[in-house]
Amino acid sequence: MTETLIDIKNLVTSFKTPEGPLRVLDDVCLTIKKGKVLGVVGESGCGKSITSLSIMRLLPQPYGFIESGEIIFNGADLTKLSTNEMESIRGNDIAMIFQEPMTALNPVFTIGYQIGEALEIHLKLKGNEKREKSIEMLKMVGLPRAEKLIDEYPHQLSGGMRQRVMIAMALSCNPKLLIADEPTTALDVTIQIQILELMKNLKNDFNTSVLLITHDLGVIAEMSDEVAVMYLGKIVEYTTAENIFDNPLHPYTEGLLNSRLVSIQRGTKLICIPGMVPTLTCKPKGCAFSPRCSKCMDICKEKMPELKEIKPNHKARCWLYN
Repeated sequence: MTETLIDIKNLVTSFKTPEGPLRVLDDVCLTIKKGKVLGVVGESGCGKSITSLSIMRLLPQPYGFIESGEIIFNGADLTKLSTNEMESIRGNDIAMIFQEPMTALNPVFTIGYQIGEALEIHLKLKGNEKREKSIEMLKMVGLPRAEKLIDEYPHQLSGGMRQRVMIAMALSCNPKLLIADEPTTALDVTIQIQILELMKNLKNDFNTSVLLITHDLGVIAEMSDEVAVMYLGKIVEYTTAENIFDNPLHPYTEGLLNSRLVSIQRGTKLICIPGMVPTLTCKPKGCAFSPRCSKCMDICKEKMPELKEIKPNHKARCWLYN
């Protein structure tokens, strides 16, 4: 049986507002196993990135805070650690590839300085040793002329090159968990494939666990072992990647699968999920997906269903199965 690396239990993350705390994540439970990839999928505004920022303890301050729940990593609850203790874990044991490399990289520092910063803090490398390790990491992610690129600035690199730099930075200290927040956003198709292949190879080489956040089900199919489908801050389906594509249980998951371009036949229209994700300040009563659901029943509009195991290793939050 594969050993668990991180276990998220009943996580509730909120933001302070003049009207009181606004709950962004509600009772999120996730398990990431050693050497495996957990994909988190859903539309924008469903809480995917906030989940990653909660794990990293990088919520926007002073407004974001973890209201309750546990994030157990290597036997320690990350929600209870001090700022200094989290800094020793962040970038060392848990690393993150942010969604937009142009804004994640500092434009006034060279590539070498930014990779070397993590090496100096966590591995205590300095001088030529730090420079050589930085060059080695750039070569490992497939970047050409690494010896010169290390002295260049982010604006001198293409989008794909900047994303590879971000991966090199994230993997520089050989983390146990890599969080990838939409790592292929704004990249062309050929570069997307290269980035995914790179992440897959590095995962296999270093036995690194990956939390992969995306809205692209094609990326999920290519990379993930298990999948959590999120909607408005809650997990609505949780199972293996195979089950998600072969036997989806939740109507929202079915809607996401049907809205892919590969799902349409010649001469037919693309099936779209009607409406939009509600705002957090206007959550529907009952199931949050009920206003958009073609299978909505009366009870769906009144009461939120629990996330239950419907089949072995397959959970869903839906009144169709309760």
